[in-house]
Amino acid sequence: MKEQSLTHIVLLYLAVINVVTFFVYGIDKAASKRGQSQTRLSYAEREQARPKVKWKAKKSKWRIRETALLGLAVLGGSIGAWLGMKVWHHKTLHKKFRYGVPLIMIAQIALFFLCSCRTASLSTSPSSQTEQSNISQVADKIWAFSQSHPNGFTLNIRTMTEPTEGIAVSYAATQSSHSRDQLDKVVNHAFQNSGYVGGWYNKKDGLYFFDSTRLFPEDSLHAAIRFGKENGQQSVYVLSSSTEIPIMQALDQRSLATERLRVGATAGMGTQEHSPNVFLVMYDAETGKEPLLKAIEEYKCEIKYDYGIINGMALKKPEDKTLEETMQYFKKVKGVTNVEYDHVYRLTDPVKPRLEIK
Repeated sequence: MKEQSLTHIVLLYLAVINVVTFFVYGIDKAASKRGQSQTRLSYAEREQARPKVKWKAKKSKWRIRETALLGLAVLGGSIGAWLGMKVWHHKTLHKKFRYGVPLIMIAQIALFFLCSCRTASLSTSPSSQTEQSNISQVADKIWAFSQSHPNGFTLNIRTMTEPTEGIAVSYAATQSSHSRDQLDKVVNHAFQNSGYVGGWYNKKDGLYFFDSTRLFPEDSLHAAIRFGKENGQQSVYVLSSSTEIPIMQALDQRSLATERLRVGATAGMGTQEHSPNVFLVMYDAETGKEPLLKAIEEYKCEIKYDYGIINGMALKKPEDKTLEETMQYFKKVKGVTNVEYDHVYRLTDPVKPRLEIK
């Protein structure tokens, strides 16, 4: 707030000084015209009027010194001085004005933009001096919070509140940070990134570990798992259900689900069969699985497995329905994108050799 107030004061000052300078140049130009009007008189008339003109110049000071005009430009009114020269056609033939004022203006504009960029970077950077000075204070609060939460926590460090939803994934940059001394680094990283800090107590070594954490929406499990794998994490944590999901297990399930949904067998991979009672259904993520769940309840199917990660389910048909008619029914359900057999591959079957014809 102090930096913003100072910026406003500087901008107001520059606006005022340039407006004043612009009109001062105009006033001095008008005064010079009054002085030049004396040149139209005859020599005798000028000599007769000279004492009066000198008295007027001395008493009313209708001309402004060149040092004062240049001084206004130096004090920040260079743009007003340059505009005054152009608009009033004043001092345009004087070299110290003709070249001096533009040079002063260029230097001041460059300095203004340099200072503006510096101020903007400091005010927008999460590691600004204001936040930097608060890092230790925030770290102290987190440390105190951790002492009363031995089971772990996830905190929004800007509001010091615990989010109730989301998938928390730790950054690799702050991994293995523990103790109060290392907490400042975690808080600084969190300010620069997502703004969340997670903590958990390791009973084996008696250390409380802290991590800068990124929070994903709970419908973005696949993105959270990918981010966790990229950052070398072993698991992700679902806040709403307090569930820890091992990353490798989730990846294995996704690979298994994808493999089971693959139609057709590669040559030489064995005999392809499908389950007589179970089939696989894929649904659109935007539509969601609510229409599918309603259809499952109405058709009295049984959910054998909800893959979740790839928006698919393995369903068991009702006893009084055939597999084919059940699959045809679910193909018409809103949001369903694909219905397939649950294929089984018997890799233990002998592989039939291919005959090569030369």
